[in-house]
Amino acid sequence: METVLTKVKITADTVMVSPINEEKALALVKLFVKEKRGQSFSTYSGALLDENVITDRECCYCFLDKHYMNGKIQIVYNIPIRIEKRTKKGRTIPLDPSFYFTIDSATFKTILDKEVSLREYMGSRFNYNPRIVANTSDFLKLLQENDYQPKTKKHRPITKI
Repeated sequence: METVLTKVKITADTVMVSPINEEKALALVKLFVKEKRGQSFSTYSGALLDENVITDRECCYCFLDKHYMNGKIQIVYNIPIRIEKRTKKGRTIPLDPSFYFTIDSATFKTILDKEVSLREYMGSRFNYNPRIVANTSDFLKLLQENDYQPKTKKHRPITKI
């Protein structure tokens, strides 16, 4: 018996990602880092593709790093945390993260939501403007060039007898 995999076209509908649950991520950070009075933490979401690629809602992507953690070298995720400050005039939100909270891959998997298509994850940002269209195209091209094979419910191996 020979198994033949069918090639699935790589599109925003066939690429599946696991969104990072922002509430779970912040709850995890708050177990170890306390907010000071007049401050609150925020983070921004990304989504995991495979084991080591993160993308955001504008299809800007990066590769996860490997670090020595918990006695072994493993892929880690750095949760970007912004410290928002409340003032008498309102609140200030920094553009860049105030700090990063690093977690191991096993913990990272606990803050992921169920898989959705890249298009569904991007929501209203999908094809929003020319820059995002170009980002999406470049991201899908990268996947194509690296022989990425989408995991979809429709994709099933064909078995020859």
